[in-house]
Amino acid sequence: MAAGICGLLLGSSFQAFAAHATGIELPKAGETVEVLVQYATQPTEEQHRRITAHNGRVRATFEHVPVGHYDVTPEALADLESNPNVVSIRPNSLLRAFVDRVTCSSNFWPLNSYLMSLGSGKAQPGIGVAIIDSGISSTNPNFNLWHTSNSRIVYRQSFVGGNTNDEFGHGTHVAGIAVGTDNVTTVLSSPSRGFGGIAQDASIINLKVLNSAGVGTDASVIAGINEAISLKSTYNIRVINLSLGRPITVPYTLDPLCQAVEAAWKAGIVVVVAAGNDGRDNSFGTSGYGTITAPGNDPYGLGGSGQPGSVGTIHWLRAGRYLSRQSDSDLELQSSGFVGLFAVLLHAVRDQHGDAGGDRSGGDADCSYSGHYAG
Repeated sequence: MAAGICGLLLGSSFQAFAAHATGIELPKAGETVEVLVQYATQPTEEQHRRITAHNGRVRATFEHVPVGHYDVTPEALADLESNPNVVSIRPNSLLRAFVDRVTCSSNFWPLNSYLMSLGSGKAQPGIGVAIIDSGISSTNPNFNLWHTSNSRIVYRQSFVGGNTNDEFGHGTHVAGIAVGTDNVTTVLSSPSRGFGGIAQDASIINLKVLNSAGVGTDASVIAGINEAISLKSTYNIRVINLSLGRPITVPYTLDPLCQAVEAAWKAGIVVVVAAGNDGRDNSFGTSGYGTITAPGNDPYGLGGSGQPGSVGTIHWLRAGRYLSRQSDSDLELQSSGFVGLFAVLLHAVRDQHGDAGGDRSGGDADCSYSGHYAG
Protein backbone atom coordinates (compact mmCIF):
# COMPACT_ATOMS: atom_id res chain seq x y z
CA MET A 1 0.00 0.00 0.00
CA ALA A 2 2.77 2.41 0.97
CA ALA A 3 4.64 1.56 -2.23
CA GLY A 4 1.50 2.27 -4.24
CA ILE A 5 1.05 5.67 -2.60
CA CYS A 6 4.73 6.48 -3.19
CA GLY A 7 4.42 5.55 -6.88
CA LEU A 8 1.30 7.68 -7.21
CA LEU A 9 3.06 10.70 -5.71
CA LEU A 10 6.15 10.25 -7.89
CA GLY A 11 4.00 9.99 -10.98
CA SER A 12 2.04 13.12 -10.19
CA SER A 13 2.74 16.32 -12.08
CA PHE A 14 4.66 19.03 -10.24
CA GLN A 15 1.98 21.49 -11.35
CA ALA A 16 -0.60 19.73 -9.18
CA PHE A 17 0.76 21.78 -6.30
CA ALA A 18 -0.11 25.46 -6.22
CA ALA A 19 2.65 28.02 -6.80
CA HIS A 20 3.30 30.66 -4.17
CA ALA A 21 4.61 34.15 -4.78
CA THR A 22 8.20 34.42 -3.52
CA GLY A 23 10.55 37.37 -3.29
CA ILE A 24 7.86 40.01 -3.81
CA GLU A 25 6.16 42.51 -1.51
CA LEU A 26 2.55 41.42 -1.32
CA PRO A 27 0.11 44.06 -2.62
CA LYS A 28 -2.31 45.72 -0.23
CA ALA A 29 -5.98 46.30 -0.95
CA GLY A 30 -6.36 48.69 -3.89
CA GLU A 31 -2.66 48.36 -4.85
CA THR A 32 -0.75 46.32 -7.40
CA VAL A 33 2.70 44.74 -7.52
CA GLU A 34 4.76 43.91 -10.61
CA VAL A 35 5.44 40.20 -11.20
CA LEU A 36 6.68 37.71 -13.77
CA VAL A 37 4.58 34.56 -13.89
CA GLN A 38 5.99 31.33 -15.31
CA TYR A 39 3.39 28.92 -16.70
CA ALA A 40 3.73 25.19 -17.28
CA THR A 41 2.53 25.69 -20.86
CA GLN A 42 2.25 28.73 -23.10
CA PRO A 43 -0.42 30.93 -21.46
CA THR A 44 -3.64 31.56 -23.38
CA GLU A 45 -5.61 34.77 -23.70
CA GLU A 46 -7.91 33.38 -21.03
CA GLN A 47 -4.99 33.23 -18.60
CA HIS A 48 -4.21 36.89 -19.27
CA ARG A 49 -7.89 37.85 -18.94
CA ARG A 50 -7.91 36.36 -15.46
CA ILE A 51 -5.46 39.09 -14.48
CA THR A 52 -7.56 41.96 -15.82
CA ALA A 53 -10.74 40.40 -14.42
CA HIS A 54 -9.26 41.01 -10.98
CA ASN A 55 -8.31 44.62 -11.80
CA GLY A 56 -4.72 43.76 -12.66
CA ARG A 57 -2.79 44.85 -15.75
CA VAL A 58 -1.01 42.87 -18.46
CA ARG A 59 2.31 44.61 -19.09
CA ALA A 60 3.63 42.18 -21.69
CA THR A 61 3.16 38.71 -23.12
CA PHE A 62 5.78 36.65 -24.93
CA GLU A 63 4.79 34.53 -27.90
CA HIS A 64 7.66 32.06 -27.50
CA VAL A 65 8.27 32.09 -23.73
CA PRO A 66 5.70 30.72 -21.22
CA VAL A 67 5.82 33.84 -19.08
CA GLY A 68 3.45 36.73 -18.39
CA HIS A 69 4.49 40.19 -17.16
CA TYR A 70 1.74 41.62 -14.96
CA ASP A 71 0.74 44.16 -12.33
CA VAL A 72 -1.42 42.17 -9.91
CA THR A 73 -3.90 43.09 -7.21
CA PRO A 74 -4.29 40.91 -4.09
CA GLU A 75 -7.20 39.19 -5.81
CA ALA A 76 -5.27 38.55 -9.02
CA LEU A 77 -2.34 37.21 -7.02
CA ALA A 78 -4.58 34.83 -5.10
CA ASP A 79 -6.03 33.59 -8.36
CA LEU A 80 -2.54 32.97 -9.75
CA GLU A 81 -1.55 31.03 -6.65
CA SER A 82 -4.56 28.77 -7.09
CA ASN A 83 -3.97 28.28 -10.83
CA PRO A 84 -2.58 24.74 -11.48
CA ASN A 85 -0.86 25.95 -14.68
CA VAL A 86 1.30 28.46 -12.78
CA VAL A 87 4.82 27.24 -11.96
CA SER A 88 6.27 30.31 -10.24
CA ILE A 89 5.47 33.93 -9.39
CA ARG A 90 8.59 36.08 -9.22
CA PRO A 91 9.58 39.76 -9.03
CA ASN A 92 10.86 41.53 -12.13
CA SER A 93 14.45 41.63 -10.87
CA LEU A 94 17.18 44.04 -11.93
CA LEU A 95 20.23 42.67 -13.72
CA ARG A 96 23.43 44.17 -15.05
CA ALA A 97 26.07 43.88 -17.72
CA PHE A 98 29.22 42.11 -16.57
CA VAL A 99 32.66 43.71 -16.60
CA ASP A 100 34.29 44.13 -19.98
CA ARG A 101 37.93 43.38 -19.24
CA VAL A 102 39.07 40.28 -21.02
CA THR A 103 42.18 38.25 -21.70
CA CYS A 104 42.70 35.93 -24.63
CA SER A 105 42.55 32.21 -23.98
CA SER A 106 45.96 30.52 -24.19
CA ASN A 107 44.41 28.07 -26.65
CA PHE A 108 42.77 30.66 -28.90
CA TRP A 109 45.41 30.93 -31.61
CA PRO A 110 45.83 27.20 -32.27
CA LEU A 111 42.06 26.92 -32.56
CA ASN A 112 41.88 29.97 -34.81
CA SER A 113 44.63 28.58 -37.08
CA TYR A 114 42.79 25.27 -37.34
CA LEU A 115 39.53 26.96 -38.31
CA MET A 116 41.32 29.11 -40.88
CA SER A 117 42.83 25.97 -42.42
CA LEU A 118 39.29 24.66 -42.89
CA GLY A 119 38.28 27.88 -44.59
CA SER A 120 36.00 28.56 -41.62
CA GLY A 121 37.79 31.47 -40.00
CA LYS A 122 34.78 33.72 -40.37
CA ALA A 123 31.06 33.18 -40.13
CA GLN A 124 29.38 32.85 -43.49
CA PRO A 125 27.44 35.91 -44.64
CA GLY A 126 23.81 35.45 -43.68
CA ILE A 127 24.41 33.76 -40.31
CA GLY A 128 22.68 35.93 -37.70
CA VAL A 129 24.03 36.70 -34.23
CA ALA A 130 21.72 38.46 -31.75
CA ILE A 131 23.55 40.70 -29.29
CA ILE A 132 21.16 41.21 -26.35
CA ASP A 133 22.84 43.94 -24.35
CA SER A 134 23.08 47.74 -23.98
CA GLY A 135 22.82 48.44 -27.71
CA ILE A 136 25.50 48.79 -30.38
CA SER A 137 27.18 51.91 -31.76
CA SER A 138 25.79 51.96 -35.30
CA THR A 139 28.47 54.38 -36.55
CA ASN A 140 31.36 52.08 -35.63
CA PRO A 141 32.95 50.99 -38.93
CA ASN A 142 33.91 47.62 -37.49
CA PHE A 143 30.30 46.50 -37.84
CA ASN A 144 30.42 47.07 -41.59
CA LEU A 145 31.38 44.51 -44.21
CA TRP A 146 35.14 44.27 -44.77
CA HIS A 147 36.47 47.53 -46.21
CA THR A 148 33.02 48.87 -47.08
CA SER A 149 30.51 51.29 -45.59
CA ASN A 150 27.74 48.67 -45.71
CA SER A 151 26.53 47.93 -42.19
CA ARG A 152 26.04 44.33 -41.05
CA ILE A 153 23.50 45.44 -38.43
CA VAL A 154 20.36 44.15 -40.13
CA TYR A 155 17.86 44.73 -37.32
CA ARG A 156 17.68 46.86 -34.19
CA GLN A 157 15.11 47.31 -31.42
CA SER A 158 15.11 48.76 -27.90
CA PHE A 159 13.18 47.24 -25.00
CA VAL A 160 14.20 49.96 -22.53
CA GLY A 161 12.91 53.01 -24.43
CA GLY A 162 14.83 55.48 -26.57
CA ASN A 163 17.04 54.52 -29.51
CA THR A 164 19.26 51.46 -29.96
CA ASN A 165 22.61 53.26 -29.75
CA ASP A 166 24.95 52.12 -26.99
CA GLU A 167 25.00 54.75 -24.21
CA PHE A 168 26.84 52.44 -21.79
CA GLY A 169 29.53 50.90 -24.01
CA HIS A 170 29.19 47.28 -22.97
CA GLY A 171 27.08 46.11 -25.92
CA THR A 172 29.50 47.60 -28.45
CA HIS A 173 32.40 45.93 -26.64
CA VAL A 174 30.61 42.56 -26.66
CA ALA A 175 29.63 42.87 -30.31
CA GLY A 176 33.19 43.81 -31.24
CA ILE A 177 34.59 40.61 -29.76
CA ALA A 178 31.90 38.38 -31.23
CA VAL A 179 31.30 39.84 -34.69
CA GLY A 180 33.53 42.88 -35.20
CA THR A 181 35.91 43.22 -38.13
CA ASP A 182 38.91 45.55 -38.27
CA ASN A 183 38.08 48.34 -40.68
CA VAL A 184 40.20 50.85 -38.73
CA THR A 185 43.81 49.71 -38.29
CA THR A 186 43.89 47.94 -41.65
CA VAL A 187 43.82 51.28 -43.47
CA LEU A 188 46.76 52.65 -41.48
CA SER A 189 50.21 52.62 -43.09
CA SER A 190 52.01 50.85 -40.23
CA PRO A 191 49.57 49.44 -37.68
CA SER A 192 51.19 47.80 -34.65
CA ARG A 193 48.25 45.48 -33.98
CA GLY A 194 44.68 44.75 -35.04
CA PHE A 195 41.37 44.55 -33.22
CA GLY A 196 39.18 42.19 -35.20
CA GLY A 197 36.50 40.01 -33.69
CA ILE A 198 35.74 36.42 -34.66
CA ALA A 199 32.56 36.03 -36.75
CA GLN A 200 33.53 38.91 -39.00
CA ASP A 201 30.97 38.31 -41.76
CA ALA A 202 27.95 37.53 -39.60
CA SER A 203 24.77 39.58 -39.70
CA ILE A 204 24.15 41.46 -36.46
CA ILE A 205 20.82 41.75 -34.65
CA ASN A 206 20.97 44.56 -32.09
CA LEU A 207 18.45 44.00 -29.26
CA LYS A 208 18.88 46.63 -26.54
CA VAL A 209 17.75 45.48 -23.08
CA LEU A 210 20.10 47.47 -20.78
CA ASN A 211 19.89 51.23 -20.19
CA SER A 212 22.62 53.88 -20.12
CA ALA A 213 23.77 52.59 -16.72
CA GLY A 214 24.04 49.01 -17.97
CA VAL A 215 20.96 47.97 -16.01
CA GLY A 216 17.88 46.12 -17.22
CA THR A 217 15.22 43.82 -15.86
CA ASP A 218 14.22 40.21 -16.28
CA ALA A 219 11.27 41.41 -18.37
CA SER A 220 13.41 43.45 -20.78
CA VAL A 221 15.78 40.53 -21.35
CA ILE A 222 12.91 38.06 -21.79
CA ALA A 223 11.41 40.44 -24.35
CA GLY A 224 14.71 40.57 -26.22
CA ILE A 225 15.05 36.77 -26.27
CA ASN A 226 11.44 36.41 -27.39
CA GLU A 227 12.08 38.84 -30.26
CA ALA A 228 15.19 36.92 -31.31
CA ILE A 229 13.12 33.74 -31.53
CA SER A 230 10.49 35.57 -33.60
CA LEU A 231 13.19 36.85 -35.98
CA LYS A 232 15.09 33.54 -36.23
CA SER A 233 13.83 32.61 -39.69
CA THR A 234 13.95 36.16 -41.06
CA TYR A 235 17.62 36.74 -40.21
CA ASN A 236 18.84 33.15 -39.77
CA ILE A 237 19.65 33.80 -36.13
CA ARG A 238 21.78 30.89 -34.91
CA VAL A 239 23.37 32.41 -31.79
CA ILE A 240 22.29 34.70 -28.94
CA ASN A 241 24.81 36.39 -26.62
CA LEU A 242 23.81 37.34 -23.06
CA SER A 243 26.75 38.96 -21.24
CA LEU A 244 24.57 39.93 -18.29
CA GLY A 245 22.98 38.45 -15.20
CA ARG A 246 21.93 38.68 -11.57
CA PRO A 247 22.16 36.54 -8.42
CA ILE A 248 20.35 33.20 -8.37
CA THR A 249 17.35 33.25 -6.04
CA VAL A 250 15.43 30.14 -7.10
CA PRO A 251 16.24 26.95 -9.05
CA TYR A 252 16.41 27.52 -12.80
CA THR A 253 13.24 25.46 -13.25
CA LEU A 254 11.29 28.18 -11.40
CA ASP A 255 13.06 31.21 -12.91
CA PRO A 256 11.22 32.91 -15.82
CA LEU A 257 14.49 34.35 -17.14
CA CYS A 258 16.01 30.87 -17.39
CA GLN A 259 12.88 29.61 -19.10
CA ALA A 260 13.41 32.22 -21.84
CA VAL A 261 16.91 30.81 -22.42
CA GLU A 262 15.42 27.32 -22.72
CA ALA A 263 12.77 28.54 -25.15
CA ALA A 264 15.48 29.93 -27.44
CA TRP A 265 17.48 26.72 -27.36
CA LYS A 266 14.37 24.68 -28.11
CA ALA A 267 13.77 26.98 -31.09
CA GLY A 268 17.19 25.98 -32.47
CA ILE A 269 19.31 28.91 -31.28
CA VAL A 270 22.60 28.48 -29.40
CA VAL A 271 22.37 30.61 -26.26
CA VAL A 272 25.68 31.86 -24.87
CA VAL A 273 25.15 33.11 -21.33
CA ALA A 274 27.47 34.89 -18.92
CA ALA A 275 28.15 32.98 -15.73
CA GLY A 276 29.44 35.99 -13.82
CA ASN A 277 32.73 37.59 -12.87
CA ASP A 278 33.50 35.83 -9.59
CA GLY A 279 35.35 32.85 -11.04
CA ARG A 280 37.00 30.74 -8.33
CA ASP A 281 36.26 33.29 -5.60
CA ASN A 282 36.63 31.40 -2.31
CA SER A 283 35.42 34.21 -0.04
CA PHE A 284 32.72 31.96 1.36
CA GLY A 285 34.81 28.80 1.60
CA THR A 286 33.06 27.10 -1.32
CA SER A 287 36.22 26.43 -3.37
CA GLY A 288 34.78 28.72 -6.01
CA TYR A 289 31.54 26.81 -6.45
CA GLY A 290 28.20 28.57 -6.26
CA THR A 291 29.42 31.78 -7.91
CA ILE A 292 27.43 31.53 -11.14
CA THR A 293 24.67 34.02 -11.83
CA ALA A 294 21.31 33.66 -13.57
CA PRO A 295 20.53 32.85 -16.31
CA GLY A 296 24.01 31.32 -16.66
CA ASN A 297 22.91 28.59 -14.25
CA ASP A 298 20.49 27.08 -16.76
CA PRO A 299 21.81 23.80 -18.26
CA TYR A 300 20.44 24.77 -21.70
CA GLY A 301 23.10 27.46 -21.85
CA LEU A 302 26.87 27.18 -21.84
CA GLY A 303 28.87 29.73 -19.94
CA GLY A 304 31.89 30.65 -17.96
CA SER A 305 33.00 32.89 -15.15
CA GLY A 306 36.26 34.64 -14.40
CA GLN A 307 37.58 37.28 -12.03
CA PRO A 308 38.42 40.72 -13.49
CA GLY A 309 42.08 41.05 -14.34
CA SER A 310 42.84 37.37 -13.94
CA VAL A 311 44.44 35.33 -16.69
CA GLY A 312 43.43 31.73 -17.14
CA THR A 313 42.75 28.96 -19.58
CA ILE A 314 39.16 28.65 -20.74
CA HIS A 315 37.26 25.68 -19.41
CA TRP A 316 33.96 24.69 -20.98
CA LEU A 317 31.25 25.01 -18.39
CA ARG A 318 27.89 23.35 -18.29
CA ALA A 319 25.89 24.81 -15.46
CA GLY A 320 23.48 22.94 -13.23
CA ARG A 321 25.68 21.14 -10.73
CA TYR A 322 25.19 22.86 -7.37
CA LEU A 323 22.21 21.34 -5.56
CA SER A 324 18.85 22.98 -6.16
CA ARG A 325 20.40 26.37 -6.91
CA GLN A 326 22.12 24.85 -9.96
CA SER A 327 25.36 26.82 -9.65
CA ASP A 328 28.95 26.16 -10.62
CA SER A 329 31.74 28.26 -11.99
CA ASP A 330 34.92 27.97 -13.99
CA LEU A 331 35.95 30.32 -16.82
CA GLU A 332 37.60 33.57 -17.92
CA LEU A 333 36.89 35.54 -21.10
CA GLN A 334 33.90 37.58 -22.23
CA SER A 335 30.84 35.62 -23.36
CA SER A 336 30.87 37.31 -26.73
CA GLY A 337 33.97 35.27 -27.49
CA PHE A 338 31.89 32.13 -27.34
CA VAL A 339 29.36 33.68 -29.70
CA GLY A 340 32.02 34.24 -32.35
CA LEU A 341 33.46 30.76 -31.91
CA PHE A 342 30.06 29.10 -32.17
CA ALA A 343 29.27 31.09 -35.31
CA VAL A 344 32.31 29.72 -37.11
CA LEU A 345 31.90 26.18 -35.75
CA LEU A 346 28.32 26.07 -37.01
CA HIS A 347 29.66 26.91 -40.47
CA ALA A 348 32.31 24.17 -40.25
CA VAL A 349 29.84 21.55 -38.99
CA ARG A 350 27.31 22.51 -41.64
CA ASP A 351 29.92 22.18 -44.39
CA GLN A 352 30.80 18.65 -43.30
CA HIS A 353 27.53 17.30 -41.93
CA GLY A 354 24.74 19.52 -43.20
CA ASP A 355 22.69 21.93 -41.10
CA ALA A 356 23.77 21.77 -37.44
CA GLY A 357 20.29 22.51 -36.15
CA GLY A 358 19.77 23.60 -32.55
CA ASP A 359 23.03 23.02 -30.73
CA ARG A 360 23.05 23.14 -26.94
CA SER A 361 25.28 25.82 -25.50
CA GLY A 362 25.56 29.28 -23.69
CA GLY A 363 28.48 31.66 -21.36
CA ASP A 364 30.26 35.18 -20.07
CA ALA A 365 33.88 35.17 -20.56
CA ASP A 366 32.04 34.21 -23.73
CA CYS A 367 31.59 36.86 -26.43
CA SER A 368 34.48 35.49 -28.50
CA TYR A 369 32.96 32.01 -28.41
CA SER A 370 29.65 33.51 -29.51
CA GLY A 371 31.24 34.68 -32.73
CA HIS A 372 32.96 31.36 -33.38
CA TYR A 373 29.58 29.58 -33.25
CA ALA A 374 27.91 31.83 -35.82
CA GLY A 375 29.43 30.26 -38.91
